[in-house]
Order: sequence, then C-alpha cells, then structure tokens
Amino acid sequence: MDFLTPEKFPQLEDGQVHVWRVSALISDEGIQRLSDILSEDERERLGRFHFPKDRARFASGRAALRTLLGRYSGADPAAIAFIRAPHGKPLAASESAARHLTFNVSHSGNIALIAVARDIPVGVDIERFRTRVDFGGIIRRFFAPEEIEAFLTLPESAKPAAFMAVWTRKESLLKAIGEGLAGHLNSFAVSVPADEPPRVIRFRDEPGPGEWSIADLFPGPDYKAALAAKHPSPEISCLDEAGIER
Repeated sequence: MDFLTPEKFPQLEDGQVHVWRVSALISDEGIQRLSDILSEDERERLGRFHFPKDRARFASGRAALRTLLGRYSGADPAAIAFIRAPHGKPLAASESAARHLTFNVSHSGNIALIAVARDIPVGVDIERFRTRVDFGGIIRRFFAPEEIEAFLTLPESAKPAAFMAVWTRKESLLKAIGEGLAGHLNSFAVSVPADEPPRVIRFRDEPGPGEWSIADLFPGPDYKAALAAKHPSPEISCLDEAGIER
C-alpha cells in the first residue's frame, strides 16, 4: 500500500487503521520546536542522544505520535500520558482522552511509521532493505516450519525480498500482540513470497489466522514494511506526515 498526502486531516472510524509516514530529516531548530510538546521525561531522553540523527528520529517520531493522538482525540498533545504494557508496548493512560486509541510506532533509517486505530490492537514494522544477511540461517533458526519450507523452495533471486517480507510481517504481528521480539517467532506462520498477498497462515496453536490480518506497506525505495491488526478486514489508509499540522 502506497502513502498519500491527505487534503485534510481524516476522521478515524471503527474498523479503520491509519498508518502515517513521518520523516526524521529535520533540523536542530525543528527538533527544538517539536520538543515543546514532549513530556519532561521525553525531553530528558532526547538530551541523552549523542548523534543528531538519533535526536531527530526520536523528536520527530514522538512529536508526531502526540500530535496524531491529540488530533484524533481532541486532547492537548503535550498532556497525553503514556503507560507501558508488561512487555514494554506503550499505551495511552486510562485517564487520557486518547485512551480508546491504539497505536504502534516503528523507525528505520530516516522514516518512522505510526499506526493508529480505535480499540483494535495494531503493530507496524519498517526495515531498510538488506542483502548482506544470512537469510537461510536466520529462517532455519527462528521461523516456523511452514515458512522454512516455503522459503527454501524459492529461487535464490527471490529470497532477499521474501526474507524482508516475512520478517516485517512477523514483527508487526508480534508488536500488535504486545510481545515484540520477546515472543516466539516460530509460534505462528505467515505467507512467505514477497509478490503474493500477505496472510496469516497459522496463529499460535490454532490453524488459520483467527481474528488477525496483515498487510504489506510501501513507505519508500529500499524500505519494506508491514501492518498487523486484530481485525479480519480492517480498512487501511496510508498517509504522509504532510497532512499533520505540528
């Protein structure tokens, strides 16, 4: 799914998932401006980053998240409070006006993706495309038997793209569940070929996807991304940060 700039800020309805693409290419002045809506803890964390690119990535991503949650909920972005689930996934605090919004954030290179929904667990993952990786070794060690078998039958030319597809699909699902890489990558299976529609083949010990669905996203050249949602057929919109007034 490609990313488009909306003409106006969209409404978020039940059963919908909005995925926003955010650029981390901002100046020091931009970082200072965005830091005004961060919490004290977030500003302290921002000050601990040594490299400018890391400061830019954190400031742009966290400020965009607060701005989006504020726009969707009507809350002051600077006043939104976060808590963490047992495995570390951030959530809007129960007393927050944004408490019914679910969200997830992923960074890679100069791009962040932010997925937002209403009361639907969501996970998103973005990765820069990599070729110097022991694809076969990682697949055999961490992935499910169905995925290993499907991967090994592919021609060598198709394996790099398939690896990135499987990795982002699985990571997005783990993040939606709230486990991240603390979960077991081989406890569920997704489709492998990069040029086929993504799907959950088996979720944990149950055959079939259950309530879960996944989608491939296309945030830019040299990037691979995926979205997972606990909904059989969510309506997904991919949006660019140009539609966010910050």
